[in-house]
Amino acid sequence: MLIQIPWYVPLLLAIILGIGIGVAIKELGQWALLLIPGVILLVGVFLFREVALPTFIFVIYTNLSANMITFYDAPSIAKPFVALLGLILFIRIVFLVEEVRGLILPIAMLSLYTLVAAVSLTYVADFDAGYDALVEYMKIAIYSILVVAFLQRPSTLNNVVWVLLFAGILMGSISIYQYFTGTTSNVYWGFGQSYASDNAGTGYRVGGAVGDPNYYAMILAILVPLAVDRFVRSKSTLMKFFAIWALIVSVLAILYTYSRGGFLSLCVAGVIMAVQYKLRPVTILIGVTLFFVMSQFLPANYKDRILTLSYFLPQSSSQLEDDSIRGRTSANLAAWEMFKDYPLTGVGISNYATLYFAYARPLGLDTTAADAEQPHNLYFQILAERGLIGFSVFIIIMFITFRNLYRSKKIFEDKQLFDLAGISSALIVSMIIYMFSSTFLHDTFIRYFWILMGIAWSIPNLAENEDNNKYQIVP
Repeated sequence: MLIQIPWYVPLLLAIILGIGIGVAIKELGQWALLLIPGVILLVGVFLFREVALPTFIFVIYTNLSANMITFYDAPSIAKPFVALLGLILFIRIVFLVEEVRGLILPIAMLSLYTLVAAVSLTYVADFDAGYDALVEYMKIAIYSILVVAFLQRPSTLNNVVWVLLFAGILMGSISIYQYFTGTTSNVYWGFGQSYASDNAGTGYRVGGAVGDPNYYAMILAILVPLAVDRFVRSKSTLMKFFAIWALIVSVLAILYTYSRGGFLSLCVAGVIMAVQYKLRPVTILIGVTLFFVMSQFLPANYKDRILTLSYFLPQSSSQLEDDSIRGRTSANLAAWEMFKDYPLTGVGISNYATLYFAYARPLGLDTTAADAEQPHNLYFQILAERGLIGFSVFIIIMFITFRNLYRSKKIFEDKQLFDLAGISSALIVSMIIYMFSSTFLHDTFIRYFWILMGIAWSIPNLAENEDNNKYQIVP
C-alpha cells in the first residue's frame, strides 16, 4: 500500500534544498549551479512518480542518451537517471516503508539467465568480449527491474503506453519528413539517422533514432498494436487523434526503412489483430482499401525489395546474388555449427563474432558479406553462445511471461476492466512481433526487449489488485 506524503513534506524539502543550494553556491561558486537541474529532477521524480517512469522509458526508447553522446558529445542521460530511480526506490522502501510488489519473480528469472551467461566466462575464447557483454547486459537488465518497481498503478501503465506512442510519433514523423525532403545529411538531433543502400530507390534507408533500418522497423512495429488499441478504446477524440497519428507514421516509417523483416512483422501484426478484434468482412475490406491508398506513398523500388523475400525459399538460386541473404545464411549456419560443437553450454556470451571466421572458412561460408559475422537471429545466437541450457532458460522465461500476461488479460475482462485488458492484449501482440522479428535480428539493441519485458512483468501485479475502482483508465 502506498503511503500518502503530507503536504508539509514538499515544503520542508524545498526550504532545505534552497538553503543547501545557497550554501553550495557560496562555497563552490557558480559551478554549484550545475547541481540545480539535478536537484529539480530528484525532487520531481520523488514527488511526481507517475512521470518518472514514462520519462525514463521515453529517454531509452528514443535512444536519446546515446544520440546526445554520439552527435553532441554530451554526458549520458540514462546512467544518472538509472541511479536516480534506484535512489528513489531505496528511499521509498527503506524510509517510507512502501510495499513494492512483483519484484521476486522478475529478479529470479533475470538472475538465472545472468548466471548462465556468467558461468560461460569460465570457458569462453575471448574473456574480455564476454565480460564486457555480461556487464552491459546486467546494466540493461536493471531497466526491467526499475520498470516493475515503478509501474505499480494502472495510471502509470496508461502513461507508459502513451509515452511509447509519443516516442513513435516523434521518430516516425521525423523519418517521414526526412524521406520526403531528402535531407539525409541532417540527423535531426539523432532521431533522423539514415543508412546508405543500393536497395532503396532513393539511395538510402531511414534508420531513425538507432541508425539501423531493420532494428528501427522492429521498435516501430512493436508500437503498432498499442496504437490500434488506444485508438479503439480511448474515449477522448484528441487521444484518438494521437493514436492514429502514431499508427500512420509508424507504419509509413517502417516502409521507408525498406526492411523486409519489418514488412513481415506488419503482416503478422495485421493478421493477429484482425483475429483479435474479430473484424467483420466489411471492416477488413475498408482496411484493404486504405492499404491500397497508402500504397501510393510507397517508396521507389519497394515492391522489388519485398519480392526478394522469395529468395529465402530453399529452391531459390537467387540467394547467392543477394549479399544480405548470403551473409545471413552463412551466419545462421556458423551459429548452428557452434551449437553442434557445444550443445549444452554454447561457446560463451558474446563469443559468436570471435569464432565466426574460424567456423566459416572451413565450411566454405561467406566471409565477405557485410555483417556476416553477426548472428542475425536471436535464437541461433542464444543456442550458439549459451547452448541448450541458456536457450531453455530463455524459453521458460518467455513462457511464464506470456502465460501471466494472458491470465491477467482474462482477469481484467472478468472484472470488466476493458482498458487494461486491451493494453494486455496489445502488449501480447507487441511481444509476438518482437519474437518474430528476432528471427532476423540478434541482440544488438536488447534494451528494447528488456523494457518490453519489464512492462509485461508489471501487468500481473495490477491484475492481482482487488480495488476495482482504481483500475478503469479514462484517457
